[in-house]
Amino acid sequence: MSRRPVVLLVACASSALALVLGSAGSPSSAAPKPKPAAQSVAVRVLPQLAAAGTSPEPASAAQTTITAAFSPVVPGRRASLEVLDGRKWVAAATADQDAAGRVLFTAPYAWRGLPATYRLAAPRTTDLPEVFSAQVRTSAWGTPILSDEFSGTSLAAPWDHRVQGYEVPSRRCSKTDARATTVGGGVLSLGVVDDPDRDDPCTFTNNLGVEQSTFYRLNGHVGTQGRFQYKYGVAAARIRFQEARGQHGGFWLQAPVVDSGNEIDVIEWFGAGSSGLSSGVWSYAGGTQTKVAEARIGDGAAYGSDWTGSYHVFSVEWTPTEYVFRIDGRETLRTSAGVSQTEEYLILSLLVSNFESLRITPEELPQTMSVDWVRVWQR
Repeated sequence: MSRRPVVLLVACASSALALVLGSAGSPSSAAPKPKPAAQSVAVRVLPQLAAAGTSPEPASAAQTTITAAFSPVVPGRRASLEVLDGRKWVAAATADQDAAGRVLFTAPYAWRGLPATYRLAAPRTTDLPEVFSAQVRTSAWGTPILSDEFSGTSLAAPWDHRVQGYEVPSRRCSKTDARATTVGGGVLSLGVVDDPDRDDPCTFTNNLGVEQSTFYRLNGHVGTQGRFQYKYGVAAARIRFQEARGQHGGFWLQAPVVDSGNEIDVIEWFGAGSSGLSSGVWSYAGGTQTKVAEARIGDGAAYGSDWTGSYHVFSVEWTPTEYVFRIDGRETLRTSAGVSQTEEYLILSLLVSNFESLRITPEELPQTMSVDWVRVWQR
């Protein structure tokens, strides 16, 4: 009798068993991975907050900052910035979405001599359809409510020298003095110089309770108190900092009645080889100065370089609920701590504080912090 049918039956049974096993546990039959949901994108245009460079230049030449957030998040998906040219959209730049689905672009304010219109796009992929944002126009923030490019040869309104002498507890050996400030070539220069009227030593007690001696210095220290103040908006300054340690340059805001608001330190720089750049917020509630938010940016390598040889734009966006600090348009700190609800004025300074004064090498003076322009926008 032939055995062929038996063999065929066994083979069929084996195949059936393989199918059963495959449906139960074989990787080859795993359920297909679901495709990501189609993305949507929210886009925002900010003022002209990016202008790194070695020379002074018009504030109108700064780049506009455009941010976008894609949802749901697809890290690494390519996004394009497009500019409207007549009736067609033209690709202007590309970037990959980060781990949070965000992208940032800095782009020209004008296109063919007029404020530019931009949008964000993500091209079609095998898994995702293309997506476009709404249009945004660079003129959305309107004309700055303050724009000073220091075009004269002397300090002019709304700026004036702050009235601070040697009696300030944290700066016993330095004071504000007009002789440490100059204006020329489109730049405000704030200096630290020896006080020509004092040749006696200055003695102070450091934070460890130890008495020390140094020399008397003059600080470049100006502000807009009583002449310009605002509440909510974006304040920006294009600054090149000093090289040496022993003094710190700053761009900051304060309320006319100190404890009615909070001190907003847009940026501070403590010299090459020091702790570097920082931003933060101080509260004066109850008469006590307390730091409530801080970003220690250090050498700032993630945001730029050459803080003493190049100008950079340092800014804060201040809303009723938060602050956003940026360097050349790139976010360094976002915080809801200590949000001031009162008008504040602007300050630019190069100061010698007690804790720094012994780090000054006299041969390195004068030191200079250069300010190319300052702007404030509201909308």
